[in-house]
Amino acid sequence: MEPEFHNLLNRQINKHLTEECKSHPQFKNFIRAVNQSYKSFERDKELMDHAFKQSEVEYQELYQDLKNENELKQESISNLYKSLKILDTTIEAKKSDDLKELSLYLSELLKDRKKIEDHIKRQEEKYRNIIANMNLGLLEVDNNETIRYANQSFCNVSGYDADELIGKNPTLLFLQGDHNIAFVKEQIQLRKKGVSSVYQMPVKNKRGEIRWWAISGAPNYDDNGNQLGSIGIHLDITDQKKLEEDLMLEKANALEASKAKEVFLANMSHEIRTPLNAILGFLRELKRLELTDTQKQFVENSFNASEHLLSIINNILDISKIESGEMTLDNHSFSLSESVQKVITILDPKAKQKKLKLEAQFPEDLCPELKGDSLKIEQILFNIVGNSLKFTDKGQISITCKVLKDFKNYQHISICIKDTGIGMTEDYIKDIFKKFNQEDSSVSRKYGGTGLGMAITKQLIGLMKGEIQIRSEKNVGTEITIFLNLDKGKESNQSKSIQQPENISIKGINVLLVEDNELNQLVAERSLNYFGCQVSKADNGRMALEILSKQEFDIILMDIQMPELDGIETTKILRNELGSTTPIIALTANAFKTEIDNCISAGMNAYVTKPFNEEDLRQIIYKYTRSEKTTNTHLSEMSEIVYDLKNIQALSRGDDDFVKKMISIFIVQTEETIALIDQAFNHKDYAEIARLVHKIKPGIQGVGIHSLDESVKRLEIDAKEMTEELPVLYHSFIDIRKTLETAIEQMKRELY
Repeated sequence: MEPEFHNLLNRQINKHLTEECKSHPQFKNFIRAVNQSYKSFERDKELMDHAFKQSEVEYQELYQDLKNENELKQESISNLYKSLKILDTTIEAKKSDDLKELSLYLSELLKDRKKIEDHIKRQEEKYRNIIANMNLGLLEVDNNETIRYANQSFCNVSGYDADELIGKNPTLLFLQGDHNIAFVKEQIQLRKKGVSSVYQMPVKNKRGEIRWWAISGAPNYDDNGNQLGSIGIHLDITDQKKLEEDLMLEKANALEASKAKEVFLANMSHEIRTPLNAILGFLRELKRLELTDTQKQFVENSFNASEHLLSIINNILDISKIESGEMTLDNHSFSLSESVQKVITILDPKAKQKKLKLEAQFPEDLCPELKGDSLKIEQILFNIVGNSLKFTDKGQISITCKVLKDFKNYQHISICIKDTGIGMTEDYIKDIFKKFNQEDSSVSRKYGGTGLGMAITKQLIGLMKGEIQIRSEKNVGTEITIFLNLDKGKESNQSKSIQQPENISIKGINVLLVEDNELNQLVAERSLNYFGCQVSKADNGRMALEILSKQEFDIILMDIQMPELDGIETTKILRNELGSTTPIIALTANAFKTEIDNCISAGMNAYVTKPFNEEDLRQIIYKYTRSEKTTNTHLSEMSEIVYDLKNIQALSRGDDDFVKKMISIFIVQTEETIALIDQAFNHKDYAEIARLVHKIKPGIQGVGIHSLDESVKRLEIDAKEMTEELPVLYHSFIDIRKTLETAIEQMKRELY
C-alpha cells in the first residue's frame, strides 16, 4: 500500500520535480522520510498546543510522552539525512535548479522544526521544575501502593530523600497505630473506586516526630483511562493543628472559668441575699410600728441603704447574666404607657422629695397594646430615670414617647428622657457604657453608685435590637433617647388596665411555708400574717412531706437550699410520686436562670427571689389561689347549677332521648379530650394543648358551663401564643378539669 503523502509535500513535488527525478529508485524512500518529517512537525505542534492546556499534575505524564516522541523525532531526522545523502549520490548528475530549490526549502523546514523542538524542551523543563519545587508535597503511588515519584517539597515535609522514598510503601514509612492504617486502607479503596477526598491525619516523619498532614488524594489515570495508581497533595498543618488545640483548650478553660464564676456568684448571691432578706423584712416590720421621728428616720435610712445594697447585687448579677448569655427576652402583650406610668408612680415620691417635676407624654397613635419584654423596658427606664433623679437638683424630668413610623405589624418607637441635671462632657459620653465607669471620683463620692446601670441598659437595649442615643451639655442637662421596634398586640389579647385593684386580698389563704432559716422563716410568716393568711411551717422538705400527707393547703412557699431534702427534690416527690397539684412557689436567694429553670422543670409554678417584695409575694399568691378559691366558692354555693341545658332542651323540642344522647356525647368526648390534654402537657406541646382546648370549647358552651367560658378562652389563647409558662397553664387547666369533672358527675347522676 502506497504511503499517504502530506498535501503540501505533494504540491511541492508536482511543482518542482521532473518525471525523471520521480522515477529514481531511491526517490520513494527519500519522499517517505520527508513525509514523516512533515507529520512529525504536525504532531509536535499538536503536542505543544496540548501541553499548554495540561494541569500541573498531568505534566509528569506529558514528560514521558515527550520523551518517546523525541526518540521518534530523532529517528525521523536520521532517516531524512540518510535519504538526502543517498539522493545526493545517486542523482548528482541529474541535479537541476528545481531540486536545489527543494533542498533549500527542506533545509529551512528542518531549522523551523529544530526551533519548535527546543521550545518544547524548555516548556517540559519548566513544568518539571514547577512539579518538583512547588510548596505542596506531591506523591505518586502505583496500584500496589509503591511510591513512583515524590517532588522536593514532599521530601522536605517528610524528611526523606527521593531515593529513600521511591519503591517504598508510604503506609509502612509514615503511619503508626491500627486506627490510622485502617483509615488509610479505606482511602485506598476510595481511589480504586475513582473517588477523591480530602482529610487530615497524624504521621511520623523520618526523625520520628509526629506531624499533622492535610492530604488531598485522587486517582491517577493514563490516556486510555486505565488507573495507574493515585496522586496525593500533602500540606504540613502541625502549627495550625496546635493552634486549634490551644484554642479548644482555651475555650474549655473559659467555659470552666465561666461556670466557676457562675457558681461563685450564685453562692455569693445566696449568702448575701439570705441575711439581707431578714434585714429588709425586719425593717419593714419596724416601719409598721409606732416610732418616734428619730426612730423613723433611722429605720428609713437603714431600709434605703439595704435596698441600695440589693440594687448593687442585682446589677452585678444582671451583668453576669448578660455576659454568659443567660439573659433572654420574655415577649408578651403589654401597654407601654402603663409601663412608663408604673416607673413614674414608683419614682415620683423621690422626685417630690427633691421638688422635681416628673411627667410623661404619649402620642395618640401609640398602639394601646404592644408585644415585648415589659419588665426589661421598665428596668431600662428605672436605670435612666433613676440617674436623672440622682443627678438633677432642680427643674424637671420628662419622658416623651413618640411613634416615629407606624407599620402594619409593628411600630418604630422612641422614648426620650430629658432632665435639667448636671450634664456630661463629650469625652465622658463616649465611655458612659463601660462597666464600673463614672465621670470622676467626686461624682462617685457625692452621688454613689457602681457605674453598672448604663452598661446594663446598653446591653438590654441591644438584646431588644434597639438603639440608644445621648445628648448632654455640662451644667445644662441630658437627653437620652431609646429607639425600639415593638410588634403590635392583638385586640383579642388586650392587656388588663393598670387600674387592677391594688388592695387584692389573700386573707384566709392556707399557706405551708417550707424554710430552714429561722430568721427568714420569721420574716415570711410575719408578712403572711399581715396579709391575713393562715401559716404552717416546715423546716425542710422531709418535714413538709409529713405535714402534706395529713393536711391540704392552698399554696406552698418552698425554699430551695435546705438540709435533709431540698426544695427541688421535695417538689419532684410531690408532683411525680404523690400527684399533688397544689401550687408551689419557689423562695430562692439564687436569681440565676439555671436555678429558676430547675425550679420550673421540677414542677414549681413560679418563683420569688429573696429579699422578696411584700407586694410581689401577695400578687403571686393571689394569682395562684384566686381561681381555685373562686371555683370552690362557685361549686359550694351553686352546686346545683354547674351547667345549664336550656340550649340543648330548646333544640330537642321536648325529645328527652335527644338531650340524653347529646349529654352522653359531651361526656365521652370531654373525658377523652381531657386525657389527651394531659398527654400534651407531658410532651410540652403548646400547639396541641391549644387545639384540644379549642375542641372542647363548643361542648362546654353547648351544655351551658358558663363559669368556664372565660378561663377556657384564656387557656386557648395563652397556649397558642405561649404567653405563659407551662406550669401556669397546667394550673389553669386543673381548675377547668375540676369543674368539668364535677359537671360530668352531676350529668351522670341525672342520666343514670
